Amino acid sequence: MADYSTTLKTQYLEARSHIKNRQSEFRFDKNTIYTPNIRLVNVGLRRPAGSGSADEYNPQSGVLACIKAMRLMDGSRELTSSRHSYLWTAFKNINANNEQMTDIRDRLHKSTQGVTLGPSGEVLKTNDTMSLIQVEGTAQADGSDLGYVDLRILLPLLSTLPALDTKVFPNLRLVVEWENNPLLVTKAKQVVDVVQPTLVVDEVVGDSKAQMLRKASMGSFVWNEIEHDQFNVPTGVNNGATDSEVEQKVARVVNGFDNKYLGRVLMVKSFTDKTKMSGTNDGSNPFMLGNGNACSQAQFKEVVQLRVGGANIFPADGLKNDAFKSMLLQETWGVSFCPPFGNVGQCGSDNDASVMLNVNGVLEGFGSTPTNFQQSMQVGQYAYIGFSVEDRVKQLQFTYSRSVVVENGAGDNSQLKRSQNALDIHLYGEISKSLKISNAGYEISYM
Repeated sequence: MADYSTTLKTQYLEARSHIKNRQSEFRFDKNTIYTPNIRLVNVGLRRPAGSGSADEYNPQSGVLACIKAMRLMDGSRELTSSRHSYLWTAFKNINANNEQMTDIRDRLHKSTQGVTLGPSGEVLKTNDTMSLIQVEGTAQADGSDLGYVDLRILLPLLSTLPALDTKVFPNLRLVVEWENNPLLVTKAKQVVDVVQPTLVVDEVVGDSKAQMLRKASMGSFVWNEIEHDQFNVPTGVNNGATDSEVEQKVARVVNGFDNKYLGRVLMVKSFTDKTKMSGTNDGSNPFMLGNGNACSQAQFKEVVQLRVGGANIFPADGLKNDAFKSMLLQETWGVSFCPPFGNVGQCGSDNDASVMLNVNGVLEGFGSTPTNFQQSMQVGQYAYIGFSVEDRVKQLQFTYSRSVVVENGAGDNSQLKRSQNALDIHLYGEISKSLKISNAGYEISYM
């Protein structure tokens, strides 16, 4: 903290331009050196004046869901970026243990993911009023409903550089694209507007510290940029009897990582039709189902195989065991929050409307007390897959299969039909890049 009284000065930068609900652009001062811990404050949503129904942020992403994409640029030259940020930030928000979720991330990002143990052994979600989206112009819209975002979540180059020097990057600017689609960012699908945020940076004002950081900023820096690609699994077809199974198998080639060194990969399974997560689960509830479209959906008897350079990455037929997938995710990306039964399709029943007979160790669902809890819609919404390639890729070949089950009847998981809905399989991969800084300028290249 002593640095802030002697060598650092915090600046609050307002957007140079702001297009409502679409884009904000921030400009950095010239001939200035900044520390890389850049953050956005007052990030979030507001309901327009006159809005009636209450609403909350997406439970898994909170205010992070508002960020569609982000780019750090020097003039027209891109330094680092995050594209298709919605699902990536949803995962990064839960890339922590329960204590960190409850005490830090839910507070900063206005999400509601941390859990506590109830008196009957049931697992209870946090229910914090800070996740409420307030109406513009009311007394409650005092800023406490807005969030704080450390940009190192989205721009990994910032975790590598010791400083950002605008003598090196003379036209440094940050461009943020916003998302306000209620199906993606809210819990009750109310119309919302993105609040214009403020960029907070720390300027180095001490001469000795500035000189030290400028010297440390010369040389080569290697970091892992997060790049994105995706493929589609069409709607599953099964014309058989109720509860019958038909295997659906697709083979896809992914070209987004060609001729690049690919490290860790995150696979996220999202419904192609975003309205599938907008349901009336008990016939009257208008809320998005569980974590809405920010989650990764569990599939029935899912198998994943990947070929790189003509060789299979996974042994035998591929990844098929849900417990092994969960273990591999934790080994690849570190501790990731997952409530009980979060990575499997069901929790002891194929009927979502049935009252749970045993709530001990089970995530709370619909119902006012544990004695009438129904299955939580967040069951099966944490089915992420993580793995490492650690090789230069010529071409990625995916083989993906699942069992399509005929699901009929009220309450028979009829709102979700996880095994039938068309899927977008999103792939977020670490790509090695290099930044070389010298007195003559800088150069960015793939490794």
